[in-house]
Amino acid sequence: MNRNMTERKAFWHALMTVGLAVLLMTSVLLFLAELYSRTWPALAEMWPVMVVIFLVTGLILFPFVYRRYLAGPPPPLTPRQHRVQAMWQAAYVIAYLAICMLLGEKRISKWEWMIASLLLSSALNHLRLANRKEGDTSLAQ
Repeated sequence: MNRNMTERKAFWHALMTVGLAVLLMTSVLLFLAELYSRTWPALAEMWPVMVVIFLVTGLILFPFVYRRYLAGPPPPLTPRQHRVQAMWQAAYVIAYLAICMLLGEKRISKWEWMIASLLLSSALNHLRLANRKEGDTSLAQ
């Protein structure tokens, strides 16, 4: 357990984190629904269902976030774990681009390339961190 995080403080941090996430997602989805439907009466009939869905989602997420705040930050990754993360992310990028080509128009859009490049940059960052940590341990010996 994290010494600086009391149960009360973890509860309020988790409540604010989950509450803001649910509020943000609700706002975005209502905005998109209004943008594409143009029929607010249909949304007025649907709001109780949406409230239940978002509240259930928040209630399911809350215990996980609360436990995470209580436990404190996770231990840092080892160089091997960084390399494994980089490998999985690179494999995901390759699979993502292959699926885009198979299901799309045989031409990958600029948004798909942007998503792939962001994921690939995350994989490269994991490799950079692995090399940095490996260099730190070799200097310490």
